[in-house]
Amino acid sequence: MNLTTLIFSKNRACQLELLLRSLRFTVEPNHLRVIYTYDPQYQAAYDQVVKLYPNVEFTLEADFRSQVINSITNDYVLFLVDDDVMIDSFSLDCPEFIKFQANEAILCLNLRMARSYDYDFLKDKQVPIPKFDDGMWEWKNYRHDWGYPMSITSHIFRKKDILPILKTIEFSHPSMLERNMRGRLDKPLMIGFDKAKFVNILVNRVASNLQRSGKFIPALYLNDKFMPGFAIDLPPIIEAAKKTRSCFMSVDFKWIKI
Repeated sequence: MNLTTLIFSKNRACQLELLLRSLRFTVEPNHLRVIYTYDPQYQAAYDQVVKLYPNVEFTLEADFRSQVINSITNDYVLFLVDDDVMIDSFSLDCPEFIKFQANEAILCLNLRMARSYDYDFLKDKQVPIPKFDDGMWEWKNYRHDWGYPMSITSHIFRKKDILPILKTIEFSHPSMLERNMRGRLDKPLMIGFDKAKFVNILVNRVASNLQRSGKFIPALYLNDKFMPGFAIDLPPIIEAAKKTRSCFMSVDFKWIKI
């Protein structure tokens, strides 16, 4: 597989474990990397996740910019954050990825937008669905999530497109990375799937500059629940995602013993 999956995580070991479990049978571990950081009360939970996934490459954040740049070694990179969850599988020989490879006008492969999504969860309003051409759309003609390509959640980019940008911008954390990538890659098209492959679960936030809404479940509560050996149940999230109209959603977590 010529794809690096790069996950960013802070203070959300419990949610990170859910994401890793959702990826477990679809992403090769030797191409899966996690750059993480934590406040002291979350260290033990991250130690637990590291033990649960020995084949994943975990890197404790030190020089975030250099670590991101040095992690992008394959021809393609998928960015994820720790409150993403994979809800449907895909492969690099699927038609969507093959079209992305072949067409240099496509900026990225979007894994989080289904072609039926007509709702902006964050702004609580209905949004227009693009006019699709063989799964592609001209993202500059749309606002909200349909017009937001330079995202660090659930988008695949070419190394040759993204790496030169990363080497010319400054960033010290994921939000700054996303913000400073905007407008740097002027390609007119995005491509996606009929059904979304990932959803972002909005239940908490770990950076004050992230404006997100949804059912609030403190990260520390999830951390304390996770430490005795409980984990978030995946199938109910996949089932709930079938009913969503947005790439973001809020759910009541159910728990399993691990």
